[in-house]
Amino acid sequence: MATPYVIPKGKTLNIIRGKVPITNVPLILEEEVTLSLSSSFKPIFGGGNTKVDIAGATVADIFGKGYGFSSRFKEFGYQFWENTDPLSFNATITFHMGILGLYRGRIEVYEPAIALSQLPLPRTGQTAGNGTLENLIAPGPPPTSLLNIDGYKGKYQKISLQIGNVLYVNDIIVKRAEPTFSTESDDEGYPIWSKVNLDIQSVETATVEMLSNRINPNIGA
Repeated sequence: MATPYVIPKGKTLNIIRGKVPITNVPLILEEEVTLSLSSSFKPIFGGGNTKVDIAGATVADIFGKGYGFSSRFKEFGYQFWENTDPLSFNATITFHMGILGLYRGRIEVYEPAIALSQLPLPRTGQTAGNGTLENLIAPGPPPTSLLNIDGYKGKYQKISLQIGNVLYVNDIIVKRAEPTFSTESDDEGYPIWSKVNLDIQSVETATVEMLSNRINPNIGA
């Protein structure tokens, strides 16, 4: 059997549901990852009084600027924090036949790509209407997981990720997945390479402490 590829740690992305990896095939980053971190701010006071501003402009025009006035002051534009968005980023993962030394497209290329592609999708649940209707189970965490964050005992398993030794986020959602499969195939008809583009976002608001996390306790350093 051929020796599997040696992959630099900085080029790997680990995605884990509970304590189990989404796939045992290494997730190789095709390009650099750029984190999106943003907050919104707004002025302390509103935009003033239009009628007062019109009157002040009229007085200034008639009697000169020294007599003008308005309802607006520069201090009113002082910005204060309104909201901070979750951490988000886009990543493209590549799979190549032979990455595990097996040279089987189904195991090394197709199945791991499908596993990632399922992350933003709901599952079907119970049927209704004499079996003609199926309800959907949300792909993200249920509201009940907020009731007791540390001692949550529901069935939902958090999805966490780690990028090398750069970042660890213990609760994420995948908002979009776009798989691409090669037209070249192996002897079994499976693609010899694939790539999956993912839009990933933290479930919680991004914080200073979130960026300080580097190690996933489920997989170690």
